[in-house]
Amino acid sequence: MINVPGIHDDERSGSASELWKALHQVHQIQGVVAMGTALWNFVMKRVRDDANIALHLTEMKEERMNLEMMGHRIPENEFKMWLISSLPPSWDDYIKASFGTVGTIEDMNMNSHELRMHILNEY
Repeated sequence: MINVPGIHDDERSGSASELWKALHQVHQIQGVVAMGTALWNFVMKRVRDDANIALHLTEMKEERMNLEMMGHRIPENEFKMWLISSLPPSWDDYIKASFGTVGTIEDMNMNSHELRMHILNEY
């Protein structure tokens, strides 16, 4: 008998279909926890002043793609907001000067790729 964490002995005696359902439930719970953790890490991310901004922007893009593969789509405007808010405190003046007159993130006349390039040009 195969020992699968989270599957009790009484669940092992069923058909292959029942075992598959039990396995799916165990892994789905872990998937939800993993996605929640990944999302928390993404939205709380703020790069340090001495960090490599180019690497940080690449990591943010990769984390967005990973979240989407986990089933959590981050809309374009929300991603732009998280990009800006993840910059270090020393960039606050740059952010105010560049985007302070923009009413909402939807009013920003650039997509997330263009925003990343704009930030890299300043870096």
